[in-house]
Amino acid sequence: MNLNNIDEYIKSKSNCWAATTIKNERAKLNAVCKHITDNPIDLYNYLINKNYKKYSIKVIFQRVADFYLFTNKDMLYKDWIKSNANLFKHVYNRKKLKIDYKEAIKRINTLPQKDIRDKALQIISSGMRWSESFTLDMDCLIKGKGGKYRKVYFPSSSLKNVSYNKSYSRFYRALKQIELTPHMLRKLAATKFADFGMNEADLLDVFGWSNIDTAKYYLQGKSDDDKLSIIREAFNG
Repeated sequence: MNLNNIDEYIKSKSNCWAATTIKNERAKLNAVCKHITDNPIDLYNYLINKNYKKYSIKVIFQRVADFYLFTNKDMLYKDWIKSNANLFKHVYNRKKLKIDYKEAIKRINTLPQKDIRDKALQIISSGMRWSESFTLDMDCLIKGKGGKYRKVYFPSSSLKNVSYNKSYSRFYRALKQIELTPHMLRKLAATKFADFGMNEADLLDVFGWSNIDTAKYYLQGKSDDDKLSIIREAFNG
């Protein structure tokens, strides 16, 4: 696979990926580009022989599938993942979060930097990814993975318009001081929304997941008003 294609693909994601994500995803594709062929099993066997863990293989395949679609306009890898789902099943045990949603919000509110505090509350209240939060428009639409747009919901209108300079490292360091990470905010939101009754279909919709198995990790077709009601209740509960 041509390295120039990787550069073009990464460039196409620059508006929805943070700098750290761009760096990591570029490295991921560069590491396997020689083994991306028209026969996905070649890449799978290569990763197995290199002793990659199965969950890591799944993550790599998902990225390669998106890259292959971008480059070749072909669903080959995406279809292969679906038809060989058994190769990726039961390989990941989600770690139990050490704190709950309410405690996380309490910690966030202790942050002295208002812009970081507001950005953290925006993410944990809506479940957006860090990178997605910078694509939010006036209609509460964001651009997620795969360039797909979806609607997000906020328990308060004040959380829609948050000013932040997009420095991930500054944000990450501040959260680390209170034993949180940007992605933990999203996971806490998913757990809380599921606890408050959001079903699989709505979790997929709100969090932009394509695989229903992801939603099932958080579970113990509503209307927009119902989703918003759950999110408000979760945030204030």
